Formats: sequence, structure tokens, C-alpha cells
Amino acid sequence: MIVLPISHVPITDNNWLAIILAGLAVAGQQACPENVFRIVSDVFTKRGTALVVEIDGMAISGIIVDVVQGSVLD
Repeated sequence: MIVLPISHVPITDNNWLAIILAGLAVAGQQACPENVFRIVSDVFTKRGTALVVEIDGMAISGIIVDVVQGSVLD
């Protein structure tokens, strides 16, 4: 819910308000992975936590690389 005001950043006339809204959106987006990593460390052993976090990181970076490559090749 805290990420929703990001849609108002392009239409605001106040620069400080735009910065605050963008900061709230970034903070809200960071809270989700933090909770995921915390739950993983509570559920799995140390070795399992490293494996799950590594797989999650590879999946996210793989999606980003696919999108960038697709836009370059198109």
C-alpha cells in the first residue's frame, strides 16, 4: 500500500513532495524482500537459507537480464 503514491510523482509540482513519495515507494518495496529473507532464515537451516536466497537472487537477476536483452534486440 505504501508504494501506491508513486503514481503521483510525475504530476506533482513540488520537488520535495516528489522526493518523499519516491522514498516511501522505495522503502515499501524493500520491506517485501526483507520479510522473505527473514522467513527463509527462520524456516531453513544455514545451508538451506543460503541455497534459497541464492536461487531467489538468480531468478530476479535472470528476469532483469531477459528484459534488457529483449529491449536491446528489438
